[in-house]
Amino acid sequence: MNKINNDTVRIKLMKDSNENKEPLFVGVNNKTYYISRGVWVDVPKNVAKVIERSLRQDEMTAFLIEETQSDYKKKNS
Repeated sequence: MNKINNDTVRIKLMKDSNENKEPLFVGVNNKTYYISRGVWVDVPKNVAKVIERSLRQDEMTAFLIEETQSDYKKKNS
């Protein structure tokens, strides 16, 4: 994230040909946003924070899934 001014930041979301090709929907404080992927866009800080937290949660979920699968394989082999 790059700072633009006090109210917005510039972000660029990953774009690919699979799951991450459509704009990202974000809802914050009763406002909705569709964030384009693959290009730099300016978004309100609170929108950027929601996206950042969501990405961190996705990473933690993936880690826990891998850890659980590994534990299961160890117990059942």
